[in-house]
Amino acid sequence: MASHEIKTVTLIGAGKLANHLGNALKKHGFGIPQVYNRTPSQGQRLAKKLNATYTDDLNKLSFKSDLFIIAVTDRAIPEITGRLSLDGELVVHTSGTVAMSVLSKTTQRSGVLYPLQTFTGKGLVSFQKIPVCLEAAQENDLRLLADLAGKISEKIYFINSERRSYLHLAAVFAANFPHFLHTVAADLMKEHNLPLEMVRPLILQVARNTRYEDLFDLQTGPAVREDFPVIEQHRCLLSDHPEYQKIYDLITNSIIQYKKNHE
Repeated sequence: MASHEIKTVTLIGAGKLANHLGNALKKHGFGIPQVYNRTPSQGQRLAKKLNATYTDDLNKLSFKSDLFIIAVTDRAIPEITGRLSLDGELVVHTSGTVAMSVLSKTTQRSGVLYPLQTFTGKGLVSFQKIPVCLEAAQENDLRLLADLAGKISEKIYFINSERRSYLHLAAVFAANFPHFLHTVAADLMKEHNLPLEMVRPLILQVARNTRYEDLFDLQTGPAVREDFPVIEQHRCLLSDHPEYQKIYDLITNSIIQYKKNHE
């Protein structure tokens, strides 16, 4: 029988997300009785931080938790679920791309708890402003997950697997690609003895501009102006970096075409 409230959570995984999520849960009063991870050093370190026991054997998972969170890489989820037998227990994964149905053979009480944020190994982030996307096979379990998520975050969304996959795609465009472009900028500046700190205010201003609704109205640069002499100059400067030149051409042409399509 489903409990009326989630008080204890077992973490399956001990990577970056598991560390951030475990810290947030502990901070808000949830008990973490156990951590599973196939790599002992990682798992033991997280378990010690959370005052939990550690195991590297899925068959030795304790059934004393109200919730089991699978916080592993997307590729590892099918392997984990194929070896888990937690029928009757509430089990969720944290992926933005994997459908909830992957848990159907593991338990009848399946769900998803997907925090929309990039997690690194450098410092812990505050969950309060992180959107947390929820899905559950049973309505009562969705309420339980919403209660838990509401304690660690102010932003809760109910999104099914199909819409979540598009959300994850949008997040890649919003975060992963710009981060790499910042890396490209840093490489070019380093190559030509320019301090990275010069573009930091620019990066921060672009991030602040995302508070507005119609983002393309704020697009600047030679592409949106269709300033082809400057564009060609940039292409020549990238002649020694053909891979960067391809990125430049693709994004430049996409901006020009987007503008034409929306005029």
